Parts: sequence; C-alpha cells; structure tokens
Amino acid sequence: MQDAGFDCVELDDGGIYALNETLTFTIPLYEFFTDFPRALLGLGWEQKIDAVFSHIADPRVRKIIHAHLAEELISRADYASAVRDIGRLRLQMNAQFSAQNIGLLAYPTSPCQVPPLSHVNRPELFAEVIRNTDLASNAALPSV
Repeated sequence: MQDAGFDCVELDDGGIYALNETLTFTIPLYEFFTDFPRALLGLGWEQKIDAVFSHIADPRVRKIIHAHLAEELISRADYASAVRDIGRLRLQMNAQFSAQNIGLLAYPTSPCQVPPLSHVNRPELFAEVIRNTDLASNAALPSV
C-alpha cells in the first residue's frame, strides 16, 4: 500500500477488538433462532422444524444448536446488549479514524492460506479464517 502512495500507521485496536468480541457469535446465533424458524414457517414446514434441527450433519454445529434449544444460551438481554455494542463499536471506529486521520483501515483478510479440505474438521479453523474480516462485518465497514 505504501508503494501505491498511502501512509500506513499502526494503531492499538485492542479496545475495538474487545468490544467486537461481544458481538461475534451473540447476534448471529440469536438471530438464527428467530429468523430460521420464521423462514421454515413461511415455507409451511411447521411440522418439520424439529426434523430439520435433528438432521444437522456437522457435530459441532449440532451441539451448538441443540445446546441453545435446550438452555437458551443467549438471552434476549444478551442480544439487546450486543446490538447496543454495534453502535458503540461504530462510534469507537469513527473516533479511531478521526483521531488518527485514517481514511482507510486495512487488515489482511486472509491471515492464512485457504486450508485443504482435509483440515475443515479442525474446530479452530473457522475462527482463524474469519479473524480479520469479523470486525469489518460486525461494524458494517467496507473491508480491503
């Protein structure tokens, strides 16, 4: 980027990432349990919802889904707090941009090579792959 004429600066994004972590799974998981059943109902699948949840093939995904179904792992209050944190995250990002006179925030979006198919069952793979795109996604920022 410097070769293209950009000034590059390092910044401490620890506070931003700490706030971002409050959103990463809370919002998508909570919304999954409202939006997905609503979609199935819209398709006329009222009688098939349990069957759909019972036939989740990936054991890790099945474990998360069934744990939430049994215990409501994410409460409405947790979700509301995470939604408020989106606003806080955007404010912090704007403050960073202003304080540092930043016009573009670039993180490497591919922190690792695309893994071979034989590695897709590693539990930590998802976190590794989304590591540097998660912030932009949660803050609704364009990413480079």
